[in-house]
Amino acid sequence: MATSARIVATGRKKVAQKLCDATGNISLPKFVAWGTDGGTSYTLADDNTRLGSECSEPRTSGMVQTETTDTEDDTFRVVGTITASGTRAIKEVGIFDALTGGDLFVRATFAVINLEVGDSIQFTIDNHILPIV
Repeated sequence: MATSARIVATGRKKVAQKLCDATGNISLPKFVAWGTDGGTSYTLADDNTRLGSECSEPRTSGMVQTETTDTEDDTFRVVGTITASGTRAIKEVGIFDALTGGDLFVRATFAVINLEVGDSIQFTIDNHILPIV
């Protein structure tokens, strides 16, 4: 679905911290938010710290699991559903480490999905962790 997606700098930092922190005190990035900016006002970039235009619906706590894309458990999956409280033209989704505020882990932009009140989108966001070659 996403035409562009990126694990942003703060997201990569979280991965590194999680791998290095024996205490496990890192907040898991599992909170899904959506927005209406498809990258036109706030370009998808490595230094993104928020969505371009986050909508008023509360973030949802996504279900997390690992998946296998190329090698065992190399993909971090978050699945979350958000329901529209008003007419929306959704063009972006993000994963954060908190219900409010927090750090952005992944931001994706895509072609508009028009919604009416009560419509919902179930996002499945796969974060394939690739080795640098």
